[in-house]
Amino acid sequence: MKIHYVIGGGVEQSDKGMFSSLASVRYRVLIPATFLSKAGHQVEIIQLAADAPVESIIANMKLEGDSVAVISKMFSPAQYQLALGMKSRGVPIVVDYCDDNFAIANGVGEQELAVGRMADSIVSGSKFLGTTIERVLQRGYTVIADPFEGPYGAPAFSPDPEAVKLLWFGNYVNFSSLYIFFEQLKIYLQNSLANGEEPIRVKLHIVTGKQEEAIPRLQQQADVFGQHLSITFTPWSPDVTWRAIDGCDMVVLPINPDQRGLSKSTNRLLEPFRGGRMVVANQLPAYAPFADYAWIGDNLVEGILWACGNRDDVLKRITRGAELIERQYSASVIGGEWLKVFQNSLEHKMDG
Repeated sequence: MKIHYVIGGGVEQSDKGMFSSLASVRYRVLIPATFLSKAGHQVEIIQLAADAPVESIIANMKLEGDSVAVISKMFSPAQYQLALGMKSRGVPIVVDYCDDNFAIANGVGEQELAVGRMADSIVSGSKFLGTTIERVLQRGYTVIADPFEGPYGAPAFSPDPEAVKLLWFGNYVNFSSLYIFFEQLKIYLQNSLANGEEPIRVKLHIVTGKQEEAIPRLQQQADVFGQHLSITFTPWSPDVTWRAIDGCDMVVLPINPDQRGLSKSTNRLLEPFRGGRMVVANQLPAYAPFADYAWIGDNLVEGILWACGNRDDVLKRITRGAELIERQYSASVIGGEWLKVFQNSLEHKMDG
């Protein structure tokens, strides 16, 4: 099979191979593409700038009878135009949605709708997003989760009673979710001090892209906690993230409860368990299967306190969660699910 990934950019060549700072490109293009290539399939990744010469690219493409195109992470109309051109030459089009961008203005939402309408198969990164796809496109879909990316880490949980070490990692545009956590922490501190109790101290490590404007604003929010909350910022990279997971007691995943936030996939929950650490998270539809492993609820402070008071149970949860992720979210398992979609698309083409 020949698989053509059509993306709007974000992939660069490194000494270790292809790399992207965009999590969705790594999880939904590069990791599956690497597995499929090792499994003997031909894989091509086509990056299109907004002004790409689409007609020339199509004319020079070497398409086969078993070619399949995957449109992922839409950035420009050029991807849509290339998909149209490939479809006209008999290539099945698989469209992958990992974000709910349908309502975004400036042409992005219209572009997402257009490419979905012409797709032969549609893939969604989560069930919640899939229900939106079903509603706005009136099309069926297949859910394919993100695979884990990071290295294995032995399960461990032994927080210092003097200060619990928390980790948050992600894009700075999601800092607003941390403000929700800060508000919960503020209420907990006020109640503890009012009751004459000694509250826990929190050391929060934030791994994110370098953002000169966003980080000072977040630090200013944290300064009001004084000695009860200290924050360390580290510029993001995959290796930095894996080391940060290894060095923390647990990972906190506050969630913005809006339509776009609720559509997110499981990848930020998978990585801590893969690295052997506990997760305390707000409720997200995609997190529901992990309710017996992570602590999932409305108030993250309650989850942190529960974890600190139930160390043996936490260690068992981490161990079982890591086993589940290895069984269901490896590159081979997820890559196999993608392959089934591609095979079905080709079979429907031949039936047609």
